[in-house]
Amino acid sequence: MPSRTSINTLEELFEVDIEEDDVDTVFGLLTKILGRMPIVGSSAVTHGLRLTAADSAGRRKKISTIIVEPANEDEDNKSTKNESDS
Repeated sequence: MPSRTSINTLEELFEVDIEEDDVDTVFGLLTKILGRMPIVGSSAVTHGLRLTAADSAGRRKKISTIIVEPANEDEDNKSTKNESDS
């Protein structure tokens, strides 16, 4: 989904309640979980969802697409972060 997708849209699509008052977009949520700007391949799990930075665009290579999918049971029980060097 586009990285600018609102948290409200994400909540509706996946039927989850994300109580993050200080972020408005999927990109903001991923950035907050990681604690820094995501790069392509960055991934984190929160609220039962895995968010993975999939594509970048522009001169600054800002993340433009984030794959959001249900996390598996092991990931769902804890919040995880994963960085890719690619």
